[in-house]
Amino acid sequence: MRPHIKDIILVWRSGKSRRRIPVAIVKSNVFGTTFKYLKDGIEEAKESGFICFPDFPITEEVHKTNVLKVLAQRINDSERTDIQEYYNFWEVPKAAQKDTYRLLAYTQGILPTDNFEFLAEYYGVRGVRFVSEITGLSINQLENSSLREGDDLEWRFESQNEFDSRAIALYKKGQMIGHVKRIHCHVFHLPCSNLLKVEVKKVEHNGHISRALILIYNSRD
Repeated sequence: MRPHIKDIILVWRSGKSRRRIPVAIVKSNVFGTTFKYLKDGIEEAKESGFICFPDFPITEEVHKTNVLKVLAQRINDSERTDIQEYYNFWEVPKAAQKDTYRLLAYTQGILPTDNFEFLAEYYGVRGVRFVSEITGLSINQLENSSLREGDDLEWRFESQNEFDSRAIALYKKGQMIGHVKRIHCHVFHLPCSNLLKVEVKKVEHNGHISRALILIYNSRD
């Protein structure tokens, strides 16, 4: 059974090592797709220089026109020769490969030209299988040998985290590695989250580990 994506949260940060701030929510149903700014997030983000998502400049309005058409620009062209590799890497199920909303959720709409990410929230953990990222690596400065593709990581609740009470910390052999990306960590608070596993999918190096992508999945599926 495929997981159902509840909403997509747009997060923004002022720089690579900065904290992700939820600034808008994207909802989709049979009546269409809407883009709405989150008041508290906007106020927090403005302190770090945030203005708006360029295509939706009015922060007080619920945007309803051409939302999916605009957001589709953040998804790779389906005519690319390597598009199936792209789908495979981001764990996009075949049924979602022609669905703009779900494609955006799986691939996160990340571009090298800005600091926006579209992160999915789920109704439940059954069928969940998606790619996320370990945060905090710029602070932890892990040695290159600390993580390898295919490593299984232990996850733990971190309710006392000063920035996010729903934070999920990741460990390898007792060593704290970092955290699950904000918003994506919410899936660990759903019923049956004890079935969730975390595996290292890709590691990038730059003198130390500069980026690590992880696969979050239900071990029973």
